Amino acid sequence: MTAHDPNSSFLLDHEKLQPLSTLGKIKLYDAEIAVAKQHVQRMQKATTLSVLKDPVIDKALPTVRDVMRLALTFGTSSASCESSFSTLSRILTDYRRSMLHERLSALVLLALEKDITDKVCKDKGRLLRMFDSMAVRRLPLC
Repeated sequence: MTAHDPNSSFLLDHEKLQPLSTLGKIKLYDAEIAVAKQHVQRMQKATTLSVLKDPVIDKALPTVRDVMRLALTFGTSSASCESSFSTLSRILTDYRRSMLHERLSALVLLALEKDITDKVCKDKGRLLRMFDSMAVRRLPLC
């Protein structure tokens, strides 16, 4: 991951880029990497995001762009996946094994996105009373 950081001494090092490019099935070209490295080193106060937004990297150096995008999303997607399975194991107790998949996925989504759920449901007591008084117990979330 350090090979994708513009402030790293390993910036766009071919050896360090290789494992992630293999994982993403991206063919690296030495000429593209050399041009991108020189271009990024000339940028002032560069961040990975600013490098990706740069028109030279975006349009002229597609393999470097793709590898950098993969580096930005790889850690997040792995952590999100682990977090969702952790949330699923907390929700799917012995008493909840008979619920349908649709309800289970909605509960996992609500629990996983707890910060968004808390913003929507500030007064949980009122929300529960409203839910209890409903004939059809489905809350429209959008």
